[in-house]
Amino acid sequence: MLIVLGAAVFVLREVDPEGRWPIVLGLGLALVAGYLFTTARSLLVAGCLVAGLGAGLAGTPGADLFDPGPRLALGIGFIAIWGLALLRERRAHWWPLVPGGILVLLGLGRWREFRVYVLHRGWPLILVILGVLVILGALNRARRPRSEPEDRS
Repeated sequence: MLIVLGAAVFVLREVDPEGRWPIVLGLGLALVAGYLFTTARSLLVAGCLVAGLGAGLAGTPGADLFDPGPRLALGIGFIAIWGLALLRERRAHWWPLVPGGILVLLGLGRWREFRVYVLHRGWPLILVILGVLVILGALNRARRPRSEPEDRS
């Protein structure tokens, strides 16, 4: 993880600020994928927050963390921690909902711009989210022990 993080920071420092969001988003999604294979909570938390930040930077080029878009996306990243843990492990602690809810409310100050972006340019991300939910559901069904049929003799 240190190698990946160090390489990512190095690349981020060398890349034009407008082109950083795919690297940040990709790193976050890679960390989330690591969680899906290992169930290491640290990968889940880091991955959701980094992916949320990357998604927020994608929606608002040239933005920083204090702009409404990245705040909203980072809040969704916090909420995703809770949602993915609930889907994958069938249990989740409520703590990510607090900072996530606060950041989402602060980010919704520019709801109109976000809505226009999602409807016109970002709608494929809805398909990505649905696909991830389908995969997580299939993984949960595969991990569940099958109940044996009752013997009615």
